[in-house]
Amino acid sequence: MTVGHNFNIPEEQQNEYISQLREKFLRDFNDDIVSGEMYDSRDITRIRTHDEYLLNFLKHVKWSVGQAATLIDKSLKWRKEINVNDLNEEYFPKEIFTSGAIYPHNCDKDNHRILLFHIGKHKKDSSKLPLLKKFIAFWLDRLFWENMSSPIVVVFDMTNAGLGNLDMDLIKYIINCFEECYPEFLAYLVNFEMPWILNAAWKIIKGWLSEDARAHVRFANKKDIVNFISVDQLLVHMGGQDSFQYDYTPGQYTEQFADADSGVENHDNSASNHDNRASNHDNSNQNGETSTPSKQVHFNNGGVDSTGPDGPDGRGGSSDPPLTPRGDTEFRTPSSDQTRVRRRKSNSLVSNGSDSSAQQLIQIQPSLNEIDFGQVTGTEDVKTILKITNISSKIVSYKIRTTSVQGYKVHPSSGFLAPSEVAEVTIHLKGGHMPTRDRFMVLAAVVPSHLDHMDANMFWKSCSKSLQTENRLTCVVNRNDRKDVSSKIKSSSDTPQEPSAQQLTHLLNSVNTMQSQLRKLIILNFVVIFLFLAIFLFLILEGRNIPALTGSEESPTVGGQGGMTSGDDDLLGPGV
Repeated sequence: MTVGHNFNIPEEQQNEYISQLREKFLRDFNDDIVSGEMYDSRDITRIRTHDEYLLNFLKHVKWSVGQAATLIDKSLKWRKEINVNDLNEEYFPKEIFTSGAIYPHNCDKDNHRILLFHIGKHKKDSSKLPLLKKFIAFWLDRLFWENMSSPIVVVFDMTNAGLGNLDMDLIKYIINCFEECYPEFLAYLVNFEMPWILNAAWKIIKGWLSEDARAHVRFANKKDIVNFISVDQLLVHMGGQDSFQYDYTPGQYTEQFADADSGVENHDNSASNHDNRASNHDNSNQNGETSTPSKQVHFNNGGVDSTGPDGPDGRGGSSDPPLTPRGDTEFRTPSSDQTRVRRRKSNSLVSNGSDSSAQQLIQIQPSLNEIDFGQVTGTEDVKTILKITNISSKIVSYKIRTTSVQGYKVHPSSGFLAPSEVAEVTIHLKGGHMPTRDRFMVLAAVVPSHLDHMDANMFWKSCSKSLQTENRLTCVVNRNDRKDVSSKIKSSSDTPQEPSAQQLTHLLNSVNTMQSQLRKLIILNFVVIFLFLAIFLFLILEGRNIPALTGSEESPTVGGQGGMTSGDDDLLGPGV
């Protein structure tokens, strides 16, 4: 679930573990792989080709190859079950985006991307739970394959949240995603402004977490949230200076690539180079050796579009416009930061018809999955070099596309490679352009023998998308002044023993009952106070109308029938 289990293992030993894991999984689960019913073939391709993906599983289980293989099996079955590879913006109804309950925005002090969950905007609804789970998977998968080596921060914003907003099933699902499906991808989780009424619920949640996961949970309010996130990256209602207001526009999360702008393009040389490489390929088949011509990179600031009018998928037509990050979703970072391009290998392979039998075509270096531009001043051009190697046994063509044509110049942006040939591609970051969410895509495809007369541009205009492989690169910003956030605030999970989940569930139910009874008592108190005041006022008003009792009031005499008068006394005579 969290990062930090590498134990300083040397890279050579890590590679050995990766090889063992790959071999064990492909051997132990071969029947399920062959059947094609348990796993998505695209995920199997990643297992075969993506070292960093396997490395995350190994780190998560502390380098236990057997546990890692079991975890991969569980993860890939989940991916197949919900078809996570096919989830995109068009899959979901517009309302789930416009609610603004879940979206990525900004970065923390360690440049970890932040995924915001506004708990107060969510209403528990069991009928919508399956779709909401897929929506969460959509965001996690999108961020994971953008840059799996950079974990994310999850912020549960509980402002104005109550028991009616807390969905225990959904929170458990999110935890399981990080534990089983996206290992080593959660930097830490922040509960912001959690109401006291939810304390009992959180005790239940902690029971679902592993010991390591509990150590990466934080609680924060407006005062101490700044220990994790700078004020310029914090929303205003969280005590920050970011006045961002979420507003969804259809299509804003659909990524579009345009052909990279090349400095100099010589179509005639491209064709002749292709002929030379074809000749080299023939010689290599005859002599068992491959002649790799030396490469020289030339760059001209004038620059023209290298690809002509071919479309975004290489099949002709007008190009899609480059993706310009919107202000409402960009990960904003200071301009003085170091800038890196890290390769995303998630879609590093698209099969020639069948993923399960596909062969990887090219290899991109540096092999550490990042190319460092160094210090970016914002005013001067910065350049770096990608090395693209044809690792197949056939002639391969490559093509480079980017989401920000205006920010870069790339030379050469396309070309042909004989087996084992290496192309050096220079990427110039233009002065004044700061990459925040820029991306590159390196396409590759086998060149059929009957198309060897074409130059690279013509080839890509006619190349079917099903024959192309994709290697994606993501531009990220790496801060120089990183600090260990985890050392600033002590973890809240110091309790040596946790109650059982059943006991905690009962406790939560008791809290709900007590809350309901408390509301009734409050209402009853108001009623009693009102009646008391009414009676008190009534007595005061009535007291003014009652006549006062006096001492001069005579007692009634005994008279009438059977009574006695003074005349009767005379009749009795004296002495009586």
